[in-house]
Amino acid sequence: MDKQFARSANKVHRRRVRNRLLYDTFLWVMRILLGFIFVFPLLWAISTSLKPLSEIVSADIRLWVDNPTLEHYKYVFTYTNAYNANAFVVALVNTSILTFVSMFSNILFCTLAGYAFAKLRFKGHKALFKVFLSSMMIPGIVTMVPSFVVIRYLNLWGSYWGVILPGATSVFNIFFMRQFLLGIPDALGESAALDGAGELTICFRIYVPLIKPAMATMAVLCFQGGWNNFLMPYVVLPDRMLVLSTFIRTFPSDNYAVSMAASMVATIPVLVLFIFFQKYFMNSIALSGLKE
Repeated sequence: MDKQFARSANKVHRRRVRNRLLYDTFLWVMRILLGFIFVFPLLWAISTSLKPLSEIVSADIRLWVDNPTLEHYKYVFTYTNAYNANAFVVALVNTSILTFVSMFSNILFCTLAGYAFAKLRFKGHKALFKVFLSSMMIPGIVTMVPSFVVIRYLNLWGSYWGVILPGATSVFNIFFMRQFLLGIPDALGESAALDGAGELTICFRIYVPLIKPAMATMAVLCFQGGWNNFLMPYVVLPDRMLVLSTFIRTFPSDNYAVSMAASMVATIPVLVLFIFFQKYFMNSIALSGLKE
């Protein structure tokens, strides 16, 4: 009886081990497949940017580069158009200005708004927050025409402010900061209030030091969004005020290797920023779950 029970238990154990092995194998195959799907376009873009024109127009399509060259990158850095002697430098400066101003404005205003929704109990704050959340369901392209009309009415067309002001804050960032602040005990702010601290003092002296991971994450998201922003600069800014996203589309369409090279150059700052802040990014995403 005991031997039969042992054989039965051993058989069940082997079946569980086999099923677990099959499950783990399936997960790793799916991870490798999905990783390849996401990484392959990037590898193809890098490969194309390094290929000479003879390999690009060749009928033999390959990822490997036989004779790598940097001529396309040189073309990007020395490209001139009808408005700018060095279009790349102009686009880089314009993109940097718009991105950093938008990033810092979002960090400031969204932190204050998130603090207000998370820690202040003013009349109608829940209803107002629900209105904010409902606006996230409206696609940005739907509000493009009204935004453009307002920008023209305020005489902001053709200026940096026409791009900066519409992106100075974000409902998602407000929601993100609110969720993070809800995880911090109210007792900290209440203790500071008993000592005579005002709301701004409580926000910046008590809570801001505790939400640096969330602020770093928001900085990465805002930097990425501002750096890759195409539609608003394309609509608001004239041709002489290029940004990197509109700069890429100015190249000849028959030589897409130059566009690939420009795209790789534009991607580097975002990748570097994410590499340095990925720890804060992952931690803040994990800690800012849905809370009431």
